[in-house]
Amino acid sequence: MQKLDGFTVTSLGGVGEIGKNCAVIDVAGELFIIDCGLSFPDVTMFGVNIIIPDFTYIYRNQHRVKGLFLTHGHEDHIGAVPYLIEGLEDDLKIYGSRLTLGFLRNKLVEWNQLDRVEMIELIPREPVRTNDTSVTCYRVTHSIPDAMSLVLETPFGNIVHSGDYKIDLAPVDGKLTDAEGLSSVGDKGVKLLMCDITNVERPGRTKSESEVGPILSKIIQNAPGRVFATTFASNIHRIQQIMNACHERGRQVAIVGRSMIKNVVTAQSINYINVPAGLMVDIDDIGDRTPSEICVIITGSQGEPMAALTQISQDRHARISIQKSDTVVFSASPIPGNETAIYGVINDLFKLGANVIFGGEWGVHASGHGSTEDIAEYLSFIRPEYIMPHHGQYRHLRRFVRLAGDLGYSEERVILAEIGEQWSFDDQGYKMTDKTRAGVVYISGETSGEVGRRTIKERQELARDGTLYISTALSPDGRRRLSEVVVEHKGFVPESKDPELYAKIREVVSQGIAGNRLRSREYRLQLQNNIGQLASTTVYNILGVRPNIQVLVNYIDRDESVLEQEDE
Repeated sequence: MQKLDGFTVTSLGGVGEIGKNCAVIDVAGELFIIDCGLSFPDVTMFGVNIIIPDFTYIYRNQHRVKGLFLTHGHEDHIGAVPYLIEGLEDDLKIYGSRLTLGFLRNKLVEWNQLDRVEMIELIPREPVRTNDTSVTCYRVTHSIPDAMSLVLETPFGNIVHSGDYKIDLAPVDGKLTDAEGLSSVGDKGVKLLMCDITNVERPGRTKSESEVGPILSKIIQNAPGRVFATTFASNIHRIQQIMNACHERGRQVAIVGRSMIKNVVTAQSINYINVPAGLMVDIDDIGDRTPSEICVIITGSQGEPMAALTQISQDRHARISIQKSDTVVFSASPIPGNETAIYGVINDLFKLGANVIFGGEWGVHASGHGSTEDIAEYLSFIRPEYIMPHHGQYRHLRRFVRLAGDLGYSEERVILAEIGEQWSFDDQGYKMTDKTRAGVVYISGETSGEVGRRTIKERQELARDGTLYISTALSPDGRRRLSEVVVEHKGFVPESKDPELYAKIREVVSQGIAGNRLRSREYRLQLQNNIGQLASTTVYNILGVRPNIQVLVNYIDRDESVLEQEDE
């Protein structure tokens, strides 16, 4: 990479997409990693549990890493940390706010990695220094407590990473965005702002989290039976508001779902959530209470297959069944790609007799990301020389260019980076100086079992066109066919629906065997490949699809059931 007298920014995730946020800033040879998140697969990525960044660039330069700095505790910012640690030779310093580190600690305990890291709490406005660079965090409001913007003061200009934010003027915990502190950063001059633009397509200002509480309280008051409330397990402020409403309305609360329980326990242990005395009840005891006196806070807002609410909707949960007087509240917005699963759960709940409350018209959810007015106000704090938008797909990036233009930023001052590009900044401006290996790693299963792109493509083809299995048996020299051609299917049109197609496949395979001069055992792979190609072409010419075709030719030493003589 060409070296400049400045700093370099490399995004391994989070630009041109929403999710798996991870940026690496190189200042005079020292690397600062900001966030290390994951994203979730869409419906075409069969067998994939999560998606993480490709950490090759970090691994190749790990001796220069000064630390990992976390803006907040959402999965798309901390979820890939255990996978990063797996590939590091040395221990990693991890900096974050109290709640962020608390959530991360739970993960690292499960992965048995606590001895591989040094966790250091970031205190707002207190800098962390390393040689000529310092990193300072400033509080912002988001859909999780303890969210931070990060400021890197370097000899070559200051860098601000906004983290995820909105300008909430009435946050549940009363902790406002540090407008004064961020404005003081802007007064010193900022070379580059890396800015969250998720809601750039939404005009106005994102509504306050505190506006959701009264709506939830009214629903809880009017519900005739039990209330099931589902939200993101990390949305501590939403959980607090549900608890407050239940306490006011005389309902006891049971918490169901592993991640929800762990997050509430963590938040309560550091006084980030207040649980009134006598509010909580064990899930096994709710059957002894009057239905109108119970609320269940539960996982499954995104229709996750193994989540508690999904199991309940399919009437296969071990301890909970839906009653016709139950009300289910989806207090979360769908993550893009999850809509089908979520509506499947909602439909199943309706079928069981529940009253389901969902959708924006109810007002039971508030986004954690700023809309256009929030973004404009944040820019007014920082007043950067250059802006690199992140946390948005390409349409969001182009919309941000227009918004920035309305605010006085020329298009040249907005950098639309792509994953893996390395952008260098100095006194002369900026330019892309290199492109490193970057992209995605597909994870299947509970451990770091990597699934390649080729495997994903094969799974997509199997799901789309199905598979045909073709088998037959030949004599050792291949001159005689000793069995019929067997054609079986998985996910393909059955023979009962199209017998002529299967007859044609058998005919083509028989002719293909007879037409191959080299048929003996040592040429098995070549023969199987040729047969597969003939069958594939035949099916495509008739149906216009190309199923996966698996061919097996067996060679039998004893001549049994000789069907025909195939003389050359």
